[in-house]
Amino acid sequence: MSKKLHHKKDLLKDALKDLNHELKKLRLSREKLKGDLTGSSSKLDIVQEQKLRLRSLISLSEKKEAIIVKKKERIKEKINLVNKKIDQVKNIGQELKNVE
Repeated sequence: MSKKLHHKKDLLKDALKDLNHELKKLRLSREKLKGDLTGSSSKLDIVQEQKLRLRSLISLSEKKEAIIVKKKERIKEKINLVNKKIDQVKNIGQELKNVE
């Protein structure tokens, strides 16, 4: 075998060795990225479940708030009614004082 041919063969072997080394690194990198993707997908699922639970809680809170607002309005109406009755009683009391 000629020296030139042997040298080319050695260069090709080295190049092939380098390519195999790079291929192994790329495969490892791919596996790591797949793991990262799986982890991210799991975290995303968890966040989406939390989001749904929070939406449900917000909806429930809004319903409770609406009920409380209605109760508050009814209580205000009752207070106004009681105030009117108090004013009527005061007026009657004043009228009775004026009659004496």
